[in-house]
Amino acid sequence: MLKSNALEIIKSLTKPEIAEFSDFLFSPFFNKKTTVIKLFTETMKYAPDFTDNSLEKETLWSKIYPNKEFNYGVMKNLIHDLTKLAEEYITQKEYELRELQQFENLFASLSKRNLRNVYLKKELSLKKNFKDDNADFTNRTFDEFYGSLTKIYEIKLWDSSFNDQQKYLNEDIYCLTDSFVTGILVHLINVYYLTEVSSYNDRGKEIADNPAGIILKSISEETFQNIIREVSNRSEFKSRVIKGYFLAHKANANLNESKHFFEFKNYFLNNYQNMPYNYMKDMDTYLLNVLSSLRDPSVDKKSEFYSYHNFRHANNLVPERNNQLNSMQFIPWMFLFLDENKPDELEEYIKSYKDYIVDDDRAATHIFAEAMSLFLKSEFSKSLSLVNKIKFKSAMPKNILKKFSLMIFYELKDFEGFNFAYDSYKHFLSYGDWAKKDWLEHYIEKTKIFAGVIDTLFKLWESEDRTRILAYENELVNLNIDNKKWFLRKINELKD
Repeated sequence: MLKSNALEIIKSLTKPEIAEFSDFLFSPFFNKKTTVIKLFTETMKYAPDFTDNSLEKETLWSKIYPNKEFNYGVMKNLIHDLTKLAEEYITQKEYELRELQQFENLFASLSKRNLRNVYLKKELSLKKNFKDDNADFTNRTFDEFYGSLTKIYEIKLWDSSFNDQQKYLNEDIYCLTDSFVTGILVHLINVYYLTEVSSYNDRGKEIADNPAGIILKSISEETFQNIIREVSNRSEFKSRVIKGYFLAHKANANLNESKHFFEFKNYFLNNYQNMPYNYMKDMDTYLLNVLSSLRDPSVDKKSEFYSYHNFRHANNLVPERNNQLNSMQFIPWMFLFLDENKPDELEEYIKSYKDYIVDDDRAATHIFAEAMSLFLKSEFSKSLSLVNKIKFKSAMPKNILKKFSLMIFYELKDFEGFNFAYDSYKHFLSYGDWAKKDWLEHYIEKTKIFAGVIDTLFKLWESEDRTRILAYENELVNLNIDNKKWFLRKINELKD
């Protein structure tokens, strides 16, 4: 029982949900097995930690069946039954959040039973509750919402055509087609983006025959514009949705030309008012991905990221939809404040978002954040002391941490410590399966350049040769390197 899925689900429930789940189990509609209730009752005696050895199968059996010999098969089935009921409960909880899906199922049921009077009364409620300006997208993405709405209008049209062929149906026809087109285009763009990003992370290249991409390439910009214009005749809201996703896709598909990125960014920032959170979050995800992947060297990406942060912060776009972050969503943004030399803004960022981190590197990331804060306050020895305590489990934050430690050694002017850390770093870059992935070759090469620049800074600091310093400054300005602004500040310090 200690390692069962049932226990994992139960541990995730809040106190009110525990009470609801208990009612759920006692309901004969969902559960007629009293032994399952006994198993749940015995299990709950060890809440909230659920770590006691009494949760072993044999011990629980003795509580449920005090006068029977332990039967592994029966106990296994009992735990299976509790697991299925726990899964059914959390599924039901999710279903309760999806009012439109409930409408879809209700309309289908009423139509099958030919309950026309009830059906027509619920139709009024549908039109009132799911208009563009009244729709609740809190728990639904656009493609889910409009997918369900499309199905409802399919049911309505079929029912009306079958039962009342004289009914004027233009309104329902437009509701069906506009909802379908909005949902299918949004879904198509999102699927293409997801498969593209996933394939890149897996193999470092796009799927050449991605069916979603083939369809999108077949839709000309003129066609998209015609769709947006036609939909806007009836729904400004839907047309704004389609245009936002279209511009996001166009920017994502044209990474060599920054004009598409800026067209998308400007449209989003000028037209986000009164749009639901899920739209905002999707646009935010696309904007960050496009900016990260832009291949136009004229764009100052770090400045773009930094200027965009305030908008993200003001509109609650930093955490993911479930109010969670992983370490690699949190850590890179700290370096923006380092680049801009903004210790107060870094403190605000850390205070606002560190508690959202949920992955296995949470504790290490918290220490890293403290070390970064000390670094910006020029407390380099204290920062290094904390860095030495950080134990990341994932390779990418380990790499970032090693780069950061080189920066600390430079600030301390500890050349011996730098050399030791640099040698360790080079070994790290050439070791492990993560370093063998094709898509990381460019990243690793860029990291080696980063370390090499700090090595050069040490040599310039020792030489105090102003001519060499000025020459290297000109070289550094044109170098594609992380934390360039920090490096340029260090060059300025050498010139003084």
